[in-house]
Amino acid sequence: MTPAPGLGAGARRPARRLSLDYLTVSGASPIEHIEAAAAAGFDSVGLRLLAPTDLRLEHEVVGDRLLIRAIAAACRATGITPLDAEVFFLSPGVDMDRLRAAADAAAEIGASSLLAVCMDPDRQRALHGFAALCDVAASGGMTVALEFMRWSPVPTIEAAVAFIADAGRANAAVCIDALHLARSGGDPSALPALPPGTLVQLCDALAAAPPLEQLLAEARTDRRYPGEGGLPLDRLLAALPPETPVSVEVPHRDHAGRTVAERARLAGDALRSWLDRQAGVEA
Repeated sequence: MTPAPGLGAGARRPARRLSLDYLTVSGASPIEHIEAAAAAGFDSVGLRLLAPTDLRLEHEVVGDRLLIRAIAAACRATGITPLDAEVFFLSPGVDMDRLRAAADAAAEIGASSLLAVCMDPDRQRALHGFAALCDVAASGGMTVALEFMRWSPVPTIEAAVAFIADAGRANAAVCIDALHLARSGGDPSALPALPPGTLVQLCDALAAAPPLEQLLAEARTDRRYPGEGGLPLDRLLAALPPETPVSVEVPHRDHAGRTVAERARLAGDALRSWLDRQAGVEA
């Protein structure tokens, strides 16, 4: 893989698998995303195959056989391994056939996990849909990681762990977004037992939370690179098993106008620099 900018060919790389999440390079096509991640020294990507229900997907993947094959080829050519595919929204009236088609595409591309969000207030219906998605993912050798958000019916990490336990699927996991953990009052030093396949998305933000009605806008457009804000990321990292991959999910307002490659490079440099500082503190 191409060494990260600012790192010599013999430089020590972090032991953790590092992934570039879609929101960091929002608007990128899947091929642009993969190539930018490789050039910036990442190991993996989190690809967007489905848009949140209130947004439009700029680059349609599901159902495009040529594009799916091209994405898989780009991963092979660059050495990038897809970590997760998003966003599998479980909402009232969700089109399960479309979710299945997206899951099939994720498996063909080589993703390890599907990232799901529950937006259905009917818990039993949501559990049924989540369990069905887990069954589809299992056939492709993937886990399904449930992401909690303060404004969703699964607002905390404790609620997410309880939800996947009730779903009763061995390939059910949790996605810990550092911003959502902080904004939901979660304590990174007291995480519940986490299942295999847990996803972790790192970003920073102001320590003080905005009003509840502004949390969604903050999450989508106003995050900061690790070390630029006041979130207790050091305690979150310390609570994770060393083999846990980490993604950088930073839609940074100050860099929104930069190219995909520039945003990937800035995020990669910031993440590695922060991880190196943490390694120095631990030593």
